[in-house]
Amino acid sequence: MIPIFVSLALVALFVLLYRKERNTPGFKTPTIIRLVILIIIILVTIGNIFRVSYNQSPKVPVLVLVDASKSINIGNNTATIKRVIDKIEKEQLKNKFFSFSDSIGPLADYEKATGKRTDISQALSFAQTKRPGAIILISDGEQNTRTDPTITARSISSPIYTIGIGDEQKQDVLIQSIRKPAKSFLGDSISITSRIQSYGYENQKTKINLLHKGKVISAQDIILNGKDALQEITFSVLPETTGRLNYTIKIDNLPAEASYSNNQKDLSVEVMKNRWHIVYLTNTPSFNTRFLVSTIENSSSLETKTSNNFVVTPIVSFTGKDFQALNAVPINKAFQDADVIILDNINEDNLTSDIITQLRNALDKGAGFLVLTGDNFKPRTFVKDILPFDFNTSSIQKKDIFTELTETGIAAPVFFNATGAYLLDNAPPFWGINQVLSVKPEAVLWADSKDDKKPLIGYRQYKNSKIVCMTAFPLWRLGFSSIDPDNQKLRFEQFTKNLLRFLAIHQFDAFKLVTDKPDYLTGDDIIFDLSATTPDGRAWTDLDVKIEIPEYKIIQPLFETSPGTYEGNAEALTAGDYNAIATVSKDNKIIGKTQTTFSVGQQSIEDITGLNSGLLMKLSDITNGKYYTAEQIIKDGITPNLIRYKRTLSFSFRNNYYIYIIITILFGATLFLRKKRGFL
Repeated sequence: MIPIFVSLALVALFVLLYRKERNTPGFKTPTIIRLVILIIIILVTIGNIFRVSYNQSPKVPVLVLVDASKSINIGNNTATIKRVIDKIEKEQLKNKFFSFSDSIGPLADYEKATGKRTDISQALSFAQTKRPGAIILISDGEQNTRTDPTITARSISSPIYTIGIGDEQKQDVLIQSIRKPAKSFLGDSISITSRIQSYGYENQKTKINLLHKGKVISAQDIILNGKDALQEITFSVLPETTGRLNYTIKIDNLPAEASYSNNQKDLSVEVMKNRWHIVYLTNTPSFNTRFLVSTIENSSSLETKTSNNFVVTPIVSFTGKDFQALNAVPINKAFQDADVIILDNINEDNLTSDIITQLRNALDKGAGFLVLTGDNFKPRTFVKDILPFDFNTSSIQKKDIFTELTETGIAAPVFFNATGAYLLDNAPPFWGINQVLSVKPEAVLWADSKDDKKPLIGYRQYKNSKIVCMTAFPLWRLGFSSIDPDNQKLRFEQFTKNLLRFLAIHQFDAFKLVTDKPDYLTGDDIIFDLSATTPDGRAWTDLDVKIEIPEYKIIQPLFETSPGTYEGNAEALTAGDYNAIATVSKDNKIIGKTQTTFSVGQQSIEDITGLNSGLLMKLSDITNGKYYTAEQIIKDGITPNLIRYKRTLSFSFRNNYYIYIIITILFGATLFLRKKRGFL
């Protein structure tokens, strides 16, 4: 509507000026100028875009790309290429010749054929910039960079005529790499994924086997499709014992394979126990005792729905130093088997010397400790030494205490479930807090009070043991909520389970970086796998992982391919020994580093030779070209169909600034004429 009103107003102004000046001498010139301005402004207001399409001849009728990589320099291939080139030149086409390997060069380079890699994608992209009528690609089709030439071909306007050089590639099937966790837990299923590469097979059936102690425990039939096919096969195995378990992935041998040595790979997984013994010790039994013991006993695996992961032995003194185990387990036996010891509201003055000795022995063995405070909490010697905080036990505040995680706490997975939900979200407040004098230098503060930032939850490593202390009390308050009681209880159970698993597991590598093999040849791609496990034994997801190879100044990301598994690659490196460093971050905060070493030997991937006619056929089919053998070209020649490029010229009155310059000049001319005639 606005362009219509503007146009009507301009028309009215034009008519008014015309009526005013039509009886004066020389009125036609300014009238014509105003008419031109009016037409231009109307076109600008409407915003019309004028387009003119036409066909244009290609800049280069036929562009010829000749493979100059090392893989093609075998037998009499270079002599065959020369005969093909001679035949193309006799076709009286206007040709332009280029050689290519990992870069584009003059035609004469094909005679040396020393290129370290074959990058057909790059060559096709270069050809497209020349706007050819047709592309002739002379190659063995041994593409060995990470780019996909078929994707590049889909964006090319010209037909591609491919000419295959050499004998067909030898048949082979191999295990390229294996992806699996570094560690797992008894009762958890282990996922083992193998990447299978095959050459020269079409619809060939074979079998891939998973072996343990020389016996096949699982097998899958696979179909090898395509001249150069890559597929992933996943096995799932449930270990029956703990310790380092060794497995083998093996592919059945096929007739006429180039090599059988690459048909199997060995792997190992460290399987840890999934059932932990918890000792709960208190000389101030309360509702917190009953609630916490009940929670631990009933905290089945919320994610895998398996049986209870914890066995709890409550050891309680109702009066003085008379401690007794409530489930008829001998106290000495309970401490010997303990993976985690919970000290709840302990008055250390009332601990017997035998109990103190048992605690020290458990500490020396690496048992984890969860220390809960309360209004009877009095650390003296043993408890005081292991705590992450120094306390003023005479200072207890009774008030509502809300929990807030610190930056370090946000990076601690014990506070979050498998989907990343915060387990203490909307948790009710504690009722009191023991006053902390200071946080010990080696300790880490996970949480503090929301209102006055007093230390609430701290962690430290003491000898071989993990120690966690909670200064606010009682703990059971976190498990109750009048808003959503069922979900709050489930979140509290998950938090308790995470915390106990964290304390029970020690000597655990959170991050482990490996390469798919220790030694490579120059030209190989180096494949990195990083397994990330939370300190409480779960897959660590949604991490930012970057690989750095300082010797080569390479920094690039790894991507999560399955929960807790991150994968990436580095392009072919020169010969030498390398150290790869993985930096792991969560929410832009570095939470760990790990590294691995590997070596690259002096040999090129271009030593893998043979004709990959399948890829060359795909390129020609995608672009409506045609595939030829070298013998066909030498005998019959080639006459490619040349395309014409459709070009479109667009002109926008609204977006072309020259239009506004013209309007300004014309408007200035009308003012000049009006002034000259005395109208201004």
